[in-house]
Amino acid sequence: MDDKQISDMYQLVISREMLFQRGEWRNLPWYMRVQAAIPQLPKGDFSRKDYMEVFKGMKTATGSTDLRNATQSGMLRKIGDKRVTRYQKA
Repeated sequence: MDDKQISDMYQLVISREMLFQRGEWRNLPWYMRVQAAIPQLPKGDFSRKDYMEVFKGMKTATGSTDLRNATQSGMLRKIGDKRVTRYQKA
């Protein structure tokens, strides 16, 4: 690995830290948050709670809106209803 690749990897780690832990996710549109969260979520299906745990301090309304928008756009598939709702990558 050359110095440029190491630098790029370091910047990616720093960017992820800022995105997930320091609240920088608040500045992103819903579709970018969903795309960023997908690799962090459990394989298969996941709950709104799982999604919200990826982003420190996310409010329930924001998580619900993100997942509803992602479902309506076709990024995610909704399984179930109300308390037992799960989501899968489409």
